[in-house]
Amino acid sequence: MKKLRLLIFVFAVATLLLACQSGESRKSIITNFSADFTAKKGNFSAGGSIVECDGETELIFTDPQTVSGLKIVNGGGEIAIEIDDLVSTADEAYLPNENMPQLIHCVATEICDGREILFQKNNKSDTYILETSKGKCTYSVDENGYILSAEINSKNFRIDFRNQLALS
Repeated sequence: MKKLRLLIFVFAVATLLLACQSGESRKSIITNFSADFTAKKGNFSAGGSIVECDGETELIFTDPQTVSGLKIVNGGGEIAIEIDDLVSTADEAYLPNENMPQLIHCVATEICDGREILFQKNNKSDTYILETSKGKCTYSVDENGYILSAEINSKNFRIDFRNQLALS
């Protein structure tokens, strides 16, 4: 009789553990992508396109008009800024740490390193929390693995993505 109780107890615990683990399926987040974006830091808003591939972020701004055509490439510790065939490069350590391009690069590269915590799950998107090098980031991923939006509240920063396309 004791063996039967023990067997039933072990079976119940195993079933319970397997059931709990099956509910936490994570979406596979697309890490190499292109998209259009709208970003806001404080009172400044900007828009354009982004290409994120293997840790290198390329931004081409289209809005506001004063920065339209500005291209910023951030990767490998160096930032290249280009407009009208004029290119300037700098070590990212010498630039302000909390500027919009640096925050966008942080979001695009640090989100997909597996340290995130699933905060909220629903049918259309999941919300994650991640402690990044720029502060706590909250971001949403759709059912296809595309990043929809990200916020770093301590920096008063938000970015929204649309027209995402996975890159190989």
